[in-house]
Amino acid sequence: MTRALGLDFGLSGVRTAVVDDHDGLIATGRAGDPVRIAGGQAEYDPEAAWLSMCAAIDQLGEAADTVDVIGIGALGPTPFLVDSFATPLTPGLCFSLDTRANDERRAIDPMLSHDHALAKVLWLSERTPGAAFAVDMASWVGWRLTGEPTMDAITRLQYVHAGTECPVPLPPSIDPLAVIGPLTADIGVPTGIPVVAGTLDSYVDVVAAGCTRVGDGCVILGSTLIIYGVVPVPVTVPGLELQPYPGDGYLLGGSTANGGNVLAWAHSLLGTDVAADASGVEMLPYLTGERTPVRTVDAQGAITGLSLTTTGPQIVRAVVDALGLATLDHSDLIESVAHIDRWVVTGGGVQSDAWLQVTADALGQPLEVSPLAGGGSGPALFALHALGVVPSFPATRTVEPDLASTERLRAALGSYRERTRSVEAAP
Repeated sequence: MTRALGLDFGLSGVRTAVVDDHDGLIATGRAGDPVRIAGGQAEYDPEAAWLSMCAAIDQLGEAADTVDVIGIGALGPTPFLVDSFATPLTPGLCFSLDTRANDERRAIDPMLSHDHALAKVLWLSERTPGAAFAVDMASWVGWRLTGEPTMDAITRLQYVHAGTECPVPLPPSIDPLAVIGPLTADIGVPTGIPVVAGTLDSYVDVVAAGCTRVGDGCVILGSTLIIYGVVPVPVTVPGLELQPYPGDGYLLGGSTANGGNVLAWAHSLLGTDVAADASGVEMLPYLTGERTPVRTVDAQGAITGLSLTTTGPQIVRAVVDALGLATLDHSDLIESVAHIDRWVVTGGGVQSDAWLQVTADALGQPLEVSPLAGGGSGPALFALHALGVVPSFPATRTVEPDLASTERLRAALGSYRERTRSVEAAP
């Protein structure tokens, strides 16, 4: 039996989990709120996140004393600058949510993704000279845990662009599934156990969900909504991203900026009841701009079709349907070049029956619910993979699509694309 500790650094806090290859999930913890979002700024506080991690590990109780390996998954790209002792000199700037480096991005390449870290490193370095390294959350956490500065090879791609040198050195590259070294930090876990490098949380969760073969597809219902399919060869699809990852083939898909955060917003204002039908109410879910397949930080949300008889649950249904259409928008583009014969879903959003069902409806295929969805379970399973321990846990359940709803969503896709593409701003 091998037990792993997973560390997950996300927008909604730091989550931990202990998972073993025999009994599955043993214990979980959650703490902190290390992100500040306001007025085009989205800053992640690394030191606050570290303290939250320690608090979340304390919540694991005796299970923390029994782990054999540590895995890391973190939001990103979220670049920040550190000195030679790994002390943060700046906050982390969260991917497309922080828009302050937009001028630098355009100067590098007008078509460069708003998520790309290089422009943000340039912006930070101009205001904080003398930094030893530029790091991301996963690389910094690994450094703090082991004393060894590294950056996993997948995250590193977000700091490199042809024709522009990164203005601050990057730590040495390492495979995401490689062991950085033994744990040396005092975090309430036995020192000396191996620490796996890990990578950006979406890739960690894809692998942990068992989406590693050509023809597999994975949907992550998190604060952001992520849809990927595994394709055999590199292919270009406008609006989507093609990424290497620790599995066969390549990941084709995208990461929206609007997922569980939009649903949480609706619930906070209108309650958790979801009507069976939106009764003509439609939503454009761009409350924080958009990443894929509409690449703009300027997009804004909208709700149309309101009347004096519209109810709160009907508006919530419109939000749920908008998330379903976002999933269909991505999956339809993916399947225009490659057939996906198996879909698995993970992430904290699997707790929402309405969101889970509309996701299956959008895909039009059975949707396998990962037995260890969300939180620190993903990084823990990723760490087990790194040791060659690949547990096989059956799906918690399979959600069958409502084919009438599938037909309704597909009929609405054209109109949805017209409305969403109309908000796409110039680079």
